[in-house]
Amino acid sequence: ILDKDARSFTERIRAARAKPRLDTVANALSLGLEDITRENSSGQVFQASEFTVMLHLESLGSERKRKRESDCTYEELLTRSRRYASQAAIAEDGKQREKLQEKSREYAAEYHMRIAFSFSAVLFAFLGSALGLWRGTGNRAVVFMTGFLLVVCLYYPLEMVGRWLAVDLAVPAGGAMWIGNGVLLALSSWTFRKVMRP
Repeated sequence: ILDKDARSFTERIRAARAKPRLDTVANALSLGLEDITRENSSGQVFQASEFTVMLHLESLGSERKRKRESDCTYEELLTRSRRYASQAAIAEDGKQREKLQEKSREYAAEYHMRIAFSFSAVLFAFLGSALGLWRGTGNRAVVFMTGFLLVVCLYYPLEMVGRWLAVDLAVPAGGAMWIGNGVLLALSSWTFRKVMRP
């Protein structure tokens, strides 16, 4: 055990053996230390035959429970969304029900947003090729800037609106999170039709 400055030790504890033990009654894990020697900074040595240290591991589980939706896998997102929805269905308190429903919608929105983002890459490539073929936009810089402005000014605001609709207004996440992709697909198709006309 170090002092506050971490320059010198205040106590030094050594054990000859350490055995983990599972307490099934308390549902806790402990560490049994045997043949302990304890020495403080003044040089005094104390000995003991056995000492038990409780390992508080519930904090590790609570960190996992508190994991944000952006850190979850696809399966975890779906599982948590369904679990919160089922808890909300049986909740008696109105405020608790609303909070559980909002959490369920947040996980569902994150799930659909990830899938929509993966498809948006294909749609942006589709739009970029259409812009590249357009008459008068053969310049790479113009095509890049046009695509960049469409992302910043059109696609991401639509994604934010979709998330707001899905989480706050309880619009089904499967439709709300695909608004940006729908507009992108319509714009790409319109651009390709313009390009392909003689």
